[in-house]
Amino acid sequence: MKKVGQQTAPGSKQVLGVRKEFCEFFAGIGLVREGLSRSGWRCVYANDIDPKKREAYEARFGKSDHFHLCDVWNTDDVVERILGQPALMTASFP
Repeated sequence: MKKVGQQTAPGSKQVLGVRKEFCEFFAGIGLVREGLSRSGWRCVYANDIDPKKREAYEARFGKSDHFHLCDVWNTDDVVERILGQPALMTASFP
Protein backbone atom coordinates (compact mmCIF):
# COMPACT_ATOMS: atom_id res chain seq x y z
CA MET A 1 0.00 0.00 0.00
CA LYS A 2 1.32 3.46 -0.96
CA LYS A 3 1.58 6.13 1.71
CA VAL A 4 -0.06 9.47 1.01
CA GLY A 5 2.69 11.96 0.29
CA GLN A 6 4.94 10.03 -2.06
CA GLN A 7 4.23 12.33 -5.01
CA THR A 8 3.05 15.88 -5.48
CA ALA A 9 0.61 16.88 -8.16
CA PRO A 10 2.13 19.22 -10.76
CA GLY A 11 0.90 22.80 -10.99
CA SER A 12 -0.12 23.23 -7.35
CA LYS A 13 0.14 26.65 -5.70
CA GLN A 14 1.73 27.19 -2.31
CA VAL A 15 0.67 29.63 0.39
CA LEU A 16 2.67 29.96 3.62
CA GLY A 17 4.52 26.77 2.75
CA VAL A 18 1.33 24.75 2.23
CA ARG A 19 0.28 23.53 -1.19
CA LYS A 20 -3.30 24.51 -1.91
CA GLU A 21 -4.37 20.99 -2.83
CA PHE A 22 -7.50 19.20 -1.66
CA CYS A 23 -9.47 15.98 -1.94
CA GLU A 24 -13.21 16.07 -2.52
CA PHE A 25 -15.01 13.00 -1.16
CA PHE A 26 -18.63 12.39 -2.22
CA ALA A 27 -17.97 15.03 -4.89
CA GLY A 28 -21.34 14.89 -6.61
CA ILE A 29 -21.24 17.53 -9.35
CA GLY A 30 -18.21 19.27 -7.83
CA LEU A 31 -19.67 22.21 -5.95
CA VAL A 32 -16.85 22.20 -3.37
CA ARG A 33 -14.32 22.22 -6.20
CA GLU A 34 -16.17 25.10 -7.83
CA GLY A 35 -15.89 27.22 -4.70
CA LEU A 36 -12.32 26.35 -3.71
CA SER A 37 -10.92 26.69 -7.24
CA ARG A 38 -11.83 30.37 -7.22
CA SER A 39 -9.42 30.82 -4.29
CA GLY A 40 -6.55 29.06 -6.03
CA TRP A 41 -7.10 25.57 -4.62
CA ARG A 42 -6.44 22.57 -6.84
CA CYS A 43 -8.42 19.34 -6.59
CA VAL A 44 -6.06 16.35 -6.67
CA TYR A 45 -8.66 13.67 -5.89
CA ALA A 46 -12.44 13.48 -6.17
CA ASN A 47 -14.77 10.56 -5.82
CA ASP A 48 -18.37 9.51 -5.92
CA ILE A 49 -20.07 6.14 -6.14
CA ASP A 50 -22.80 7.24 -8.58
CA PRO A 51 -21.92 7.09 -12.32
CA LYS A 52 -24.51 9.79 -13.09
CA LYS A 53 -22.74 12.19 -10.72
CA ARG A 54 -19.44 11.45 -12.43
CA GLU A 55 -21.05 12.32 -15.76
CA ALA A 56 -22.29 15.62 -14.34
CA TYR A 57 -18.87 16.36 -12.76
CA GLU A 58 -17.09 15.72 -16.06
CA ALA A 59 -19.66 17.76 -17.99
CA ARG A 60 -18.84 20.67 -15.68
CA PHE A 61 -15.02 20.35 -15.48
CA GLY A 62 -14.09 18.03 -18.34
CA LYS A 63 -12.75 14.52 -18.11
CA SER A 64 -10.12 14.18 -15.41
CA ASP A 65 -7.82 11.48 -14.12
CA HIS A 66 -8.34 12.56 -10.52
CA PHE A 67 -12.04 11.55 -10.41
CA HIS A 68 -12.40 8.08 -8.92
CA LEU A 69 -15.73 6.28 -9.32
CA CYS A 70 -15.66 4.12 -6.21
CA ASP A 71 -16.93 3.29 -2.77
CA VAL A 72 -14.71 4.98 -0.16
CA TRP A 73 -14.82 1.80 1.92
CA ASN A 74 -12.24 0.50 -0.60
CA THR A 75 -9.59 2.48 1.28
CA ASP A 76 -6.56 0.87 -0.38
CA ASP A 77 -7.85 1.96 -3.80
CA VAL A 78 -8.57 5.46 -2.52
CA VAL A 79 -5.18 5.98 -0.85
CA GLU A 80 -3.38 4.65 -3.93
CA ARG A 81 -4.83 7.46 -6.06
CA ILE A 82 -4.13 10.41 -3.75
CA LEU A 83 -0.97 12.24 -4.79
CA GLY A 84 1.14 14.23 -2.35
CA GLN A 85 -0.14 15.43 0.99
CA PRO A 86 -3.25 17.48 0.27
CA ALA A 87 -3.75 20.25 2.84
CA LEU A 88 -7.53 19.84 2.89
CA MET A 89 -9.99 16.96 2.69
CA THR A 90 -13.66 17.77 2.14
CA ALA A 91 -16.70 15.53 2.26
CA SER A 92 -20.15 16.52 1.09
CA PHE A 93 -23.21 14.92 2.55
CA PRO A 94 -23.74 11.74 0.51
